[in-house]
Amino acid sequence: MDTLTITEAALFRYALPLRTPLTLGPHTLTERRGLLLRLTDSCGHTGWGEAAPLPAFSADTLDTAQSSLRSLCNHARNTRLQVETNGGAIGLSMGVPTATLPPSARMAVESAAVTLWCAHHRVPPRHLWNPQAPDRVAVNGLVTASDRPADEAQLLAEAGFTAIKLKVGRRTAEEEVAEIHAVRRRLPAHVRLRLDANRAWSLHQAESILRKLGDLDIEYVEEPLADPRELPELLARVGTPIALDETLATLDSPAALQSYTNVSTLVLKPTILGGLMRTHRFVTFAGQANVQVVISAAFESGCTIALLAEFAAAVCRPDTACGFDTLRRLERDILEPPLEITAGWLQLEQQPPWPERILVDKLQPVAHG
Repeated sequence: MDTLTITEAALFRYALPLRTPLTLGPHTLTERRGLLLRLTDSCGHTGWGEAAPLPAFSADTLDTAQSSLRSLCNHARNTRLQVETNGGAIGLSMGVPTATLPPSARMAVESAAVTLWCAHHRVPPRHLWNPQAPDRVAVNGLVTASDRPADEAQLLAEAGFTAIKLKVGRRTAEEEVAEIHAVRRRLPAHVRLRLDANRAWSLHQAESILRKLGDLDIEYVEEPLADPRELPELLARVGTPIALDETLATLDSPAALQSYTNVSTLVLKPTILGGLMRTHRFVTFAGQANVQVVISAAFESGCTIALLAEFAAAVCRPDTACGFDTLRRLERDILEPPLEITAGWLQLEQQPPWPERILVDKLQPVAHG
């Protein structure tokens, strides 16, 4: 496979206002901040990648990502880039070291390299992982801090979403159970209900709540326990399917998942896990273990969600609803026109759309090399 020459690397910052404040642990965000890395090859093609650490969830910060990517920009000029595929996995070779980059910075570099490669060869990124990948991906509707969660869930179902993800873990156990029952009653039978507790419950609380939901056909409950070391015990006590998210970022490798028997789903967030290649290793493990994979965003811009949708179309089971409804939280995006979720689906394009649609004049230059 041929090799590209990177002739320019540039780094930018962005700040996008949120429609409503977003509370993440001790942090309350009114805007989403991140970095965009642009790589240009000798033919003038460009690839873009985003570093957007999520406060309270990411192991790195925006400052550490910026420092690492600024240094990379200073050394990237005239380096060689090669992208190889092997059984669905992607191998990336650059003339600058990337393995030791912070997780979100590694995601930015891999994303920029993949989209540059695809722009140069005029192929959609999904075909790197799966040449038979479909050209659309299902999206789950997201209900977060709502005063009327049942109403919001019903509206999402009426809009065409076939899976609803309800954030829980913010009320008493009795209130929690009543709210989940109310939401399920408002949803048609074909609409799947997912719960995300973000590690809010003790083992006793989780067992008590989940036992009272046994007749509701919950697709899965995501990260129910404050102490994830107790997950095997919970899995042994209740029949509710369990999904892992935050726990995955703490594992040295996917092989460590062997201690979490009976997990039904892996919710994979490449920004937090440290890039597309590491995420694909979890995908491979899940396939071998017959575990469902859901690709999810971490409130990034449309630049990353466009690529994550490509990745999801390639690696997820058909009709798996992925976590891209975070787009609705952005008041505006860096893509024009922005991505649109229609009737619960995100339509993919034949060519990478972001090089021509990123509003570069709205970005703040940080580094250029």
